[in-house]
Amino acid sequence: MKEETFERQIEATSQPDEAVYKTIISTAMDGFCLVDSQGNFLDMNDAYCRMMGYGREELLAMKISDIEAKESLQETIQHMERVKEVGWDRFETRNRRKDGRIIPVEVSVNYMIAAGGRFFVFLRDITDRLRTQEELWAQQNLLRQIAASHGKCPPALPGVKPFHPRRSWPHGCPALVNQ
Repeated sequence: MKEETFERQIEATSQPDEAVYKTIISTAMDGFCLVDSQGNFLDMNDAYCRMMGYGREELLAMKISDIEAKESLQETIQHMERVKEVGWDRFETRNRRKDGRIIPVEVSVNYMIAAGGRFFVFLRDITDRLRTQEELWAQQNLLRQIAASHGKCPPALPGVKPFHPRRSWPHGCPALVNQ
């Protein structure tokens, strides 16, 4: 008898209810929105509202095409149709915030046919990640220039840090500093 009760307790705790899912979505650091098959926003978490600069009620009166800044309306419709066919997608795009600023976002979307079709969308602002990548590429480009100069120092590039964290450049060209 005790064993049977224990098994029921395990079974009950292993099947999260709707409140648990709502808590997970509402406390997620990434933006989340629920969108119908016509592109209308049906729900979203606070993180998405903050990311886009809109209030919940404002977003509920909008469509994906109202914030999409990279794709045209026709391209957005075609993209949604492809997601419906495949069932999911992950991609990068650009969204327009309420203040007019365009932000790069990474989107992970799943489509479910239930209830007339729903897109479950997670979005992440990747502005900082792209900025870091650009800085890394600039430093890599500087290293390529140094290597190509065969010991001749190229002019210093403003804002680019020395390539070696423990050595600075006051004693000559960084290409000549022994590692």
